[in-house]
Amino acid sequence: MNIIGLVHMEKRLFGIVFPDLPGCVSVGDSFQDVLDMGAEALALHLEGMIEDGDVIPSFRALADLEVDPGTQGEIAQADLAVQYAVKLTNDSLTVDYSLDENPLKHLRTAAE
Repeated sequence: MNIIGLVHMEKRLFGIVFPDLPGCVSVGDSFQDVLDMGAEALALHLEGMIEDGDVIPSFRALADLEVDPGTQGEIAQADLAVQYAVKLTNDSLTVDYSLDENPLKHLRTAAE
């Protein structure tokens, strides 16, 4: 499954939120930190949901988030969208992220 994280950069602090997982957020001192911390937060959040027996929701693509009135504001305020790939097996969960070959194409898309 793929999950979109939205990176916000403000002065010397970086934050990431996951619109399809309210409450799953992280911060870092650098862009690399926030990507890594986002992967860790995502893994912990999903592991907690599994342990609690919660249903894992369907995750939307960036294009779907951009047209949803409930997430358009978050997209407009984000500096970058990052795709995280999550693999669940019977005994493990792995999270990896990837940036588009042109990560700047998602910068401030709503402002354009």
